Amino acid sequence: MIARAILVHPYVHYTVGWDIYNSLPLHLCGLSAILSGIVLLVRKQLLFELVYFWGIPGAFHSLVTPEFTQGWQGLLFVEYYISHGGIILSALMCTILLGFKPRPGSWWKIFLGSQILLPIIGIFNWLIDANYMYICAPPIVENPFIIGDFPEHLIGLEIAGLLHFAVVYLPYGLKYRKENISRLIST
Repeated sequence: MIARAILVHPYVHYTVGWDIYNSLPLHLCGLSAILSGIVLLVRKQLLFELVYFWGIPGAFHSLVTPEFTQGWQGLLFVEYYISHGGIILSALMCTILLGFKPRPGSWWKIFLGSQILLPIIGIFNWLIDANYMYICAPPIVENPFIIGDFPEHLIGLEIAGLLHFAVVYLPYGLKYRKENISRLIST
């Protein structure tokens, strides 16, 4: 995943032309793709939780309703699916093979912490007239969570993000709740 994140740039330059408006890894999936390779090497809990909460829902929607921001010429089509599938695979490998699991309450902490990215990426978008993280305009896809144009679409994306974080956390949240109830009963 790390090699893919590096090698895609010369390939994009060669095939469609690299530009600062579309080619930086500043969407959540771009960030997740890089982190998904790093977490397998350094094995840090916070990196796992970022890949888990950003990556699984984001990559899933990207696989189901793709938007090829850099085009789909040549290997870019395959690279898109390798990248997004790799994010999910990395999160699953960390969970199943390495034994990582989201910490209690991590879903809302990661969600709140993620809000810091929005003004940073938003200002960058404004400065260069880009649309990273789809802050300035909704993605051009048929997705039920994309509602309206700017700025209304941001409300839908925020609600969808919060719901998706909660859904992927749900199995662990239920487990933690059951453990707490068992602990209370046994005392």
